[in-house]
Amino acid sequence: MRSTYVPALNWATLAALCSLLVCSVPVHAQMVAAPHQIQLVVPFSPGGSTDLFARVIGPRVSTRLGVPVVIDNKPGAGGMLGADYLSRAAPDGATLMLTASDLSTGAAVQKALPFDPEKGVTTVAMLATGPMVVVVNSASPYRTLAQLMDAARQRPGTLNYGSAGIGSLHHLAGELFTTMAKLDMTHVPYKGSAPAVQDLVAGRIDTMIASFPATLAQVKADKLRTLAVTSLERARFSPELPTASTNVPGYQVDIWWGVFAPAGIPRETLDRLNTEFRAVVTMPEIRETLEREGAVPTTMNATEAHAFYRADIDKWRGIARERHITVD
Repeated sequence: MRSTYVPALNWATLAALCSLLVCSVPVHAQMVAAPHQIQLVVPFSPGGSTDLFARVIGPRVSTRLGVPVVIDNKPGAGGMLGADYLSRAAPDGATLMLTASDLSTGAAVQKALPFDPEKGVTTVAMLATGPMVVVVNSASPYRTLAQLMDAARQRPGTLNYGSAGIGSLHHLAGELFTTMAKLDMTHVPYKGSAPAVQDLVAGRIDTMIASFPATLAQVKADKLRTLAVTSLERARFSPELPTASTNVPGYQVDIWWGVFAPAGIPRETLDRLNTEFRAVVTMPEIRETLEREGAVPTTMNATEAHAFYRADIDKWRGIARERHITVD
């Protein structure tokens, strides 16, 4: 019987062949390894929509990635303390942050941040967006937004609106509204949205633009009346409510919730995390939780999400400069 001679392969040749085989695998078939554990920073105290979303989304992401996701609350400086911590972490996907619109408004108004909010972090995913609501006391004579605006025009400087503090989203939303509607109203800042809502219930202020969850209980108790939503389209949670843009064309304010990573995270890791977070927010039970808080899941990829974040900073930076709003 004739035998066939097979030349021996040296290690260099073998290595080259293996490398060729690996390179021939389609890119989409290669899985990016997840870190051994993910620290999901929430830059606010426990409680509230942002913390709630982290605690319901985190375990689902953990299951999909097969690694623990540990929630770590790091409150302070309007969410900027946690963001600064994130910006200093290794860009390997092991440290992420779930935060809200406060990140872009803080970037717009705070003069001396310890990190660069545009270059120090990158957006992994925009999880959801939702409108704010224009509310008045239930005993108020204003039953529509048009009536409130007419009163403000008839008595310039006499009507006021409350906010969660100077430079807060509530404040900037109010300044954007009065600027676009050409109204003269007095801003009354509080230390947080809760005391502002309390004073609105007590009749000490005339109106405010607030988040849906912050006002829901008082609206249900018939202590507050909702006049409009700030999204361009009617909200799913109250489709009967008109949009503020009906009276002020182009007016739009959306709260967002998103996940961020340190700048420099590898693109493959960024895209993998974006895929998993997007998959989780479309789960029926997660969608239901979001909608109870007045939020709707988004479908942005990582590039689109970061462009959305940068545009939001630019929007609020513009109104802050126009209205001379800064926070030391």
